[in-house]
Amino acid sequence: MKNRFVFFDSTPADHRYFSHHLSNYGAELVFHKEPLSEQNIQLAENANVISVHVASKISHSVLHALPHLQFIAARTTGYDNIDVEAAKKAHIVVSNVPRYGENTVAEYTFMLLLALSRKILPSIEQSKSGKIDHTILTGFDLSGKTLGVIGTGSIGQHVIRIANGFSMPVVAYDPFPNKNLENDYNLRYVSLQELFGSADIITLHAPYTGENKHLVNSQAFASMKKGAILINTSRGELVDTKALVAVLASGKLGGAGLDVVEGENLLLLDEESELLHRKNLRGFNYAVEQMMLEKMPNVIITPHNAFNSKEAIERINSTTLENISNFFKQMPTNTV
Repeated sequence: MKNRFVFFDSTPADHRYFSHHLSNYGAELVFHKEPLSEQNIQLAENANVISVHVASKISHSVLHALPHLQFIAARTTGYDNIDVEAAKKAHIVVSNVPRYGENTVAEYTFMLLLALSRKILPSIEQSKSGKIDHTILTGFDLSGKTLGVIGTGSIGQHVIRIANGFSMPVVAYDPFPNKNLENDYNLRYVSLQELFGSADIITLHAPYTGENKHLVNSQAFASMKKGAILINTSRGELVDTKALVAVLASGKLGGAGLDVVEGENLLLLDEESELLHRKNLRGFNYAVEQMMLEKMPNVIITPHNAFNSKEAIERINSTTLENISNFFKQMPTNTV
């Protein structure tokens, strides 16, 4: 029986790339636009290899239903959507793409920040309507504002480099500080509490581990400067959405740029429809919170799109191909 490789969250470009480069494996290649979940597990039936993006949820139940599965190729850096411990117990190898978009995500971070600081969306709306009122379009300079960076891995480091180009002093928090950064850039490591209290803009670049769920919570918001801006291009679970809605509604927080939110799969209409058929109170809460955020004029929400540049996708796919190839050479790479 020949191998079966099943790709989820796939695009036409993914289909073309992997069909071409995996043609000599003699495997059956299957591509699905939708993510993998417990509800559609039959799509991965008899798979030896599955490749997924962040929207797919690989739980213990999913793994148990796939007895032929040998390898999971995550086309992402983060892998909190995969039950890695259950995979290890089932002798399933998991790989990721550890570096593909430090500049890509960092640039997107500043895109969100600049859009908020210079009120780009209301400016566009006024231009389209023909009713111009510059008094409500006044923004603020980034130069001289203190940027607080939570997480100084490869993406966080690139954010720091860009911030230096804007003449922004930087404070940073990381449980494993990179002291070389303090020598190379206008950067000072501080405690998380000091960062919350001193930064004008706070940007998140930490992985989600479970232990750091709601790292930014009501207490953190209470200690922030009035008018502070929050940017999150990391993981939605790092921010307590209910607390975020409350602090934005109070007027204390100046705005938020969110490429990720808790329950972000609800941004898809079919997922919202699914809520009508399931008793999922937290899902309903997420949906209401997202609706409230979307209506706020000082909030920008995008659909987990910071990774999405041509160059980054090429790096993701080439590394994924290498991971699959090396697995079958019995020399797995980028395992987690």
